[in-house]
Amino acid sequence: MDYVVAVLNSPELAGLLGKEGSKNGITLYNRIYSGNTIVIASPTDIEAKFHAVAQSLLIADTSIVSTEIVDKHLGEILIACSLVNRNILITDENDVSTLLSSISISGKKMISKDNALDEILKCGGADMKATGKGFRIDVDKSFDVKGIGAVCLGIVRYGTVKVHDKVYSGDGKEGIVRSLQSQDRDIDSAGKGVRVGIALKGIASEQIAKGDVLSDRAFQKTKRLAIGVKLSDINREDMAIGKKYLIAFGFDYINGTLTEFDGKSASFELDREASFEKEDEVLLIRTAMPRIFGSGIVL
Repeated sequence: MDYVVAVLNSPELAGLLGKEGSKNGITLYNRIYSGNTIVIASPTDIEAKFHAVAQSLLIADTSIVSTEIVDKHLGEILIACSLVNRNILITDENDVSTLLSSISISGKKMISKDNALDEILKCGGADMKATGKGFRIDVDKSFDVKGIGAVCLGIVRYGTVKVHDKVYSGDGKEGIVRSLQSQDRDIDSAGKGVRVGIALKGIASEQIAKGDVLSDRAFQKTKRLAIGVKLSDINREDMAIGKKYLIAFGFDYINGTLTEFDGKSASFELDREASFEKEDEVLLIRTAMPRIFGSGIVL
């Protein structure tokens, strides 16, 4: 089974759980454990790129919060965890019961970091949305390989991609899946939750960027985003028309200006075009701490 896990505030713990792989704002670690494949996403530098916390939380089914260091980031990361429906594992190095008593986090469980791998397996494997037909891969890196051509690394969010499948990039460019790899092994197909390398024919690596989507159909890009919104009660934000926020989704993030808000839904004018699907999840980020103050589902 395949597991997608985020370690939100401890690269050291992520390094203990898996072997370091690709690094691009988010460092991805890999581990084969009890016959299961675990992919661990961890922000490379929270101070420099805080949006990576939101991205890691969104792409994973299970997230781990370390209490080894009780600092300014711990509280805001726990608030972020309260805004999504995920398995949240919290390590027990320090007593944070007082802090947790003020933050309602569904699905939380206290664990020892020594048992983290077993606790991950107990949470269950990849369970990203599986509605609709076809497949979707969220890309975190693309590059050229001599003798092969364009290669993209990403996580299958739903469906199954196969060798020789037709595939479309985020800008509608059509290509063919030349080959697939997972954990350094050639494979014929990759299903939901698999960290996959895709060699492409017909699409150049420079046509695909971090945050782009590869799919069996062309996604429509838009500069407008409407979401059903959930706001934190702890760091209440005055969402006034005309305010700008950072919106994190998948491996991407974008600035958006609030154009409509009725308390339950919000609309944004985006600084650039981006690809969304109905029911995609986003997290809203402001400049003031705690920075992640709301979540949303694309309408």
